[in-house]
Amino acid sequence: EIVGFRDHVSAQTLDCLSLYAQGIERYLAQDWAGALARFEQSAPLEPNQPHQTPGIVSNPSLVLLARSRHLRAHPPGPGWDGVYVMKTK
Repeated sequence: EIVGFRDHVSAQTLDCLSLYAQGIERYLAQDWAGALARFEQSAPLEPNQPHQTPGIVSNPSLVLLARSRHLRAHPPGPGWDGVYVMKTK
C-alpha cells in the first residue's frame, strides 16, 4: 500500500511499516507469538488510530493482531497458504 513519498513519510510510519512487514513474515510462517509481538509494536505507530482519527475503527496492525490471536487458538495446520477466511461479516 502506498503511504506517501519517502521524503514525506515520518520515521514513526517507517518504523510501523518495518514492524508490520516482520509481523507478516511471522504470520505466514505460523509463528503466532512472533507475529503478535510485531503487530503489538506496530499498532501504536499506525498513522490512523481508532477513536483518535475521525472515522477510523481499526487499522492493519489491529486486524492482523486479531487474526493472529484467532489462528494461535485455532491453528490452520500444514499446507496453509496464508489465506484467512472470514466466517462472519
